[in-house]
Amino acid sequence: MFSHVSSTIRGGYLRWTAQYMEKMPIPTASETDRARLIALVQKQLAYHHELAGLDITASDKRFELNEHISQTDAQINALVAGLYGVDEADVALLG
Repeated sequence: MFSHVSSTIRGGYLRWTAQYMEKMPIPTASETDRARLIALVQKQLAYHHELAGLDITASDKRFELNEHISQTDAQINALVAGLYGVDEADVALLG
């Protein structure tokens, strides 16, 4: 989104100024949604931390953690899509 509302400067960098940031559609989440999002992100960080500390031979645990990471990603994406008013059909259309 930012690349569509901002201008580029030398080297293809995006200009990061207030006039461009004001155009970014940032929804206001309720306290409940914020708490859910924070909890999901903390869970995701814990999964990644645990995954990074695994021995290379722990393939079953690695598979299990990757499944948890995928599920948590989907929950985070669904929550954020809901904040923007994007429904499941739109998400499916976007891929």
